Amino acid sequence: LHLFFICFVLASSTIALFTYVPALRTLCKREAVPETYVCDKTGVVDMTPWKPMYFIAAAILVLLVMLICSLQFASFGLHIAFWVCWFLVLAALMWFRPVVGLIDAGEVEAKGKEVERKADGGAAKDEVAM
Repeated sequence: LHLFFICFVLASSTIALFTYVPALRTLCKREAVPETYVCDKTGVVDMTPWKPMYFIAAAILVLLVMLICSLQFASFGLHIAFWVCWFLVLAALMWFRPVVGLIDAGEVEAKGKEVERKADGGAAKDEVAM
């Protein structure tokens, strides 16, 4: 276990050295100063919160408590009630599924090309190839 810790520290320090020491970066044929990452906010995934999330989370917590209690106290009736509630929560989970708008494949491709253009500094991939 100590050997793994020593290897982890050695690997982490090697990565840090080769990332932040300009002489070692140029030795590996990289730029002397690393380029800062800029997050692009033009994702195609809808990140709106799911409305019944808290209801389902609470239902799962109640189901877990019911299952543990039914097994701990060996109550057959509580175990049957757990399975009935489990099927009801499963049905609710299927009923309240997230509604996702269908995205056209052309729209996704156009969005990808727009992100590539921004990453290339305004030059389109088609213009570079010619």
